[in-house]
Amino acid sequence: MIPEADIRVTCSAAALAALLLAIGACVLPAAKAETCRATAVDIQALRDNLEIVRNQVQAARNETGYEKQWPSDAVAAAIGALEQAVGHAIAPSPEGGVIRTPRGGTKHPHAEVARQAFGAAQRAFNDARCAMPGPTEPLQRAMADLDRALQFR
Repeated sequence: MIPEADIRVTCSAAALAALLLAIGACVLPAAKAETCRATAVDIQALRDNLEIVRNQVQAARNETGYEKQWPSDAVAAAIGALEQAVGHAIAPSPEGGVIRTPRGGTKHPHAEVARQAFGAAQRAFNDARCAMPGPTEPLQRAMADLDRALQFR
């Protein structure tokens, strides 16, 4: 026969363990949510950089329509996946529509700007991923497809 005091200690220990598990389950998601420092500015930066990529691909003179089509489609897919991940359409900032052509010795200046903008878009995606309410896997795949599409030169 087990003494009554031992039963109470065993029950109390089990109750304490269950309580600690319940508290941990509630606190951990809250702590995880607090670590996201992304804002709407980060998401807008991602959208703007994707717009810069789109415009630079279209402005490239040395590429034919076929060579431009694959990257253009990849940018459109990435923008669509971004809008799906945030749950609404995002218009690009006016700055995203400005075509800048670097001067200097580059053979493909628009491709250079597109790659720089894509690098900035990747960094913005990594920063903003935690702030997106929807699934980010489709956007991650779209960004990988865009990366491959930009390797045409």
